[in-house]
Amino acid sequence: MSGKKLTGWVASVGAIGLLFAPHASGAVHVEQYIEVPQCQPATSQFCPQMPQVTYIADQENDQVRAQFTANANHCSDIAVQFSRDGYGPMSDWLRVGPGQTVAATFNVGGTGQHVLHVAAQGLPGGCNTAGVLNAWGGTVRIDSEGAPRPTPTATPRPTPSPGFCDPVFDICLH
Repeated sequence: MSGKKLTGWVASVGAIGLLFAPHASGAVHVEQYIEVPQCQPATSQFCPQMPQVTYIADQENDQVRAQFTANANHCSDIAVQFSRDGYGPMSDWLRVGPGQTVAATFNVGGTGQHVLHVAAQGLPGGCNTAGVLNAWGGTVRIDSEGAPRPTPTATPRPTPSPGFCDPVFDICLH
């Protein structure tokens, strides 16, 4: 097979691979562990440090669902609140116990990169008897359901009749 014919064959196979490759849905999916190992200052129930999780959206009017699963080793409940891109709260304060998950749904924030902030405050009970949140952590999951893009469909190639020769593949039917 000549170099020109091989190049044509490789290009055709590559195009077919792209045609039948799974399509991108435009959906957001991020999962990230966050923590504040020591709230500074640790003098109240509110922890001033707010870990961040970055996500990229490519659908303008999507809804995003943010979930927080508290570490199973927490010794008391906490309350968390989500905010996005420095704007006000995107959720109420959500009470979560050790190993439990809470969630809130809000607008994705338009296309492009966004930052989800997670704030926490301690709640009395368990080991939180002095009214101070010292540390906290857990896993944040961000998901959206982007409007699926249409899946490309293959254009059927006409069935060659006998005597047909394809110069790209150097194939002839007899």
